[in-house]
This record gives sequence, structure tokens and C-alpha cells, in this order.
Amino acid sequence: VYPLNTEKFSLRPLQEVTISVEISSKIPLSNVYSPSHNVSVRKEGKGKARVGFEGKNIKPEKDFVVYYSLSEDDIGLSFMNWEGPEDNYYMLLASPSYVGKKEKILSKNLIFVLDSSGSMSGKKIKQAKEAVRFIISHLDKKDSFSLVDFDDGVSLFSSEIIPASRENIERALRFVDEVEDSGGTNINDALLQALEMIEPGERPSYILFLTDGLPTVGITGTAEIMRNISKANELKTRIFVFGVGYDVNTELLDRISSDNRGTSVYVAEDENLEVAVSNYYEKISSPLLSDLKIDFKGIEVRDTYPRVMPDLFK
Repeated sequence: VYPLNTEKFSLRPLQEVTISVEISSKIPLSNVYSPSHNVSVRKEGKGKARVGFEGKNIKPEKDFVVYYSLSEDDIGLSFMNWEGPEDNYYMLLASPSYVGKKEKILSKNLIFVLDSSGSMSGKKIKQAKEAVRFIISHLDKKDSFSLVDFDDGVSLFSSEIIPASRENIERALRFVDEVEDSGGTNINDALLQALEMIEPGERPSYILFLTDGLPTVGITGTAEIMRNISKANELKTRIFVFGVGYDVNTELLDRISSDNRGTSVYVAEDENLEVAVSNYYEKISSPLLSDLKIDFKGIEVRDTYPRVMPDLFK
């Protein structure tokens, strides 16, 4: 615990806060978690981890807290519960043990869906293209990928998923360079096109969806878009959403990601989208376990979130 709660002394925001935590243990680390702040966690060995937090104009209303747990197991599990007068609540944390660079990770299929509508003009489209370039350049040679660029209509880098060879990566980078912002936002057709390209097989498949706002062209209703995606996503492709700007339809985008084993990340126009996407891609680039299920025995559970279990990453 690091005391940041200084409200009793001053209500003024802290202009800048940077916290770095180093954890070193002889017993392997499993879960590292902060209930108080949005932190980055980097495991540097079986018993070593680094936790980081940066923020500006932070209201000093709560202390900085980090929990960590120790486990010899391949998958470390931590259980926290809270007993109330009527309902009881729990949180279950699952974390893989440290995975070295030489250890086997699953090869993956990755499709970028890039919004190049007129509302993305200026800084937003520049940031989005930089973010896509970063991830393409960091694909593993055993991965496969493609790109979908959309505004009113849909343009494809390749009609099918192709290997992440050096030649294909260079072609993809040129495709991104030529993307220009114009037209409306046809979210429905863009995601259906991406889902149509997913191939059956043992590899996990991921869609990275970068968009800045509301659907304005074609099918625009949340319920209908969700029905179409659910029907098209028979292969259980994971969809991760990166929302840019302030006019984002978070209800739609959160449902797209949570119903399809992904998550949503939102970046304000004055934030660095490339940093947000690259940090998040570092987490999801190495899937270890997919199609997770939890069996409860001797306990009656009414509601569980997330409703669809996500994959477990390195």
C-alpha cells in the first residue's frame, strides 16, 4: 500500500503521479493485481515482476494498492470473497506461471478492422495507422493475418488470411500507408466481412477493431448488429475493440467485445493510441489457454462476469 489519499490535507489534484513497484520472491509469483489503479504488470521471471502506474491530475482520494500471490502451480488461482447481509460476492483471479521466450505459445490468426471514415480524419487516423503498423511489424512468423479497411464500404488487403512472412508484412504496411479517411461508418459490414475470412482449425483467431464512433451507414441498430455478429461468429473468434475519441458508442462496442471473448479499450483524442494498442497487444499476443470453463461444486452461483470466459494469455 502506498498512501495517496491526501484528501484530508488537500483537495487539489496531484499534477503528476508515477509509481514503480518491483516484486522479488523465492516462490513463483502467480497473480499481481491492483484494485485501486489501472496498472501495467510485467513478469520478468518466475519470482520477479514489475508494476507501473502513471497519471496526471489525479484526485488524491484513494491509496495505491497492489496484491500479489505466490504459487508453484502452472496456473495460479487466487480467491477473494465478501460476505454481505443478503448476498455474497467473490473474485477469482487466474494467472499462468512465468512463460519464457522459448516456451511454446499458440500461433494465431489476426485480422485488423480499421475505421477510415471521415470522422477519423486528422490525428485519429494517423494514430490508428501507426498502431496497426506497430502490431503488423511485431507479428510472429508463424502467425497469419489480414486487414479490413472500411468507411461506407469495405476494402480488403487480402480476401483470405495469409502467413506473416516478411514479404506479406511489407505489402500490408504499404496497404496501411494508402488508407485515406472519407465517407460514413459501416461497422456491420466490416465485422461480418472479417468474420467471413476466419478459417476453422485449432488456432485461436482475433479481430482487432479500431473505430472512433457510431455506425452511420447500412445497419446501425445495436440489437441487429449484435444478432448479425452472433450468427456469423460460429468459430468463436475473439473481438478486441479500441475506441478513439469522445463520441464512441460504448454500449455497442462493449457488447461486441464482451460477447465475443474480448475487451474494450478507450483512448481519448489527446492520448496516444499507439501506446495503448501496443501495450494491450503485448498482453494478448501470446495466448496459452482458450475456451476456458469453470465448474462450481458445493456452491450455488447466480451471476458470473464476464458472462463469456476470456482466454488466458502469457
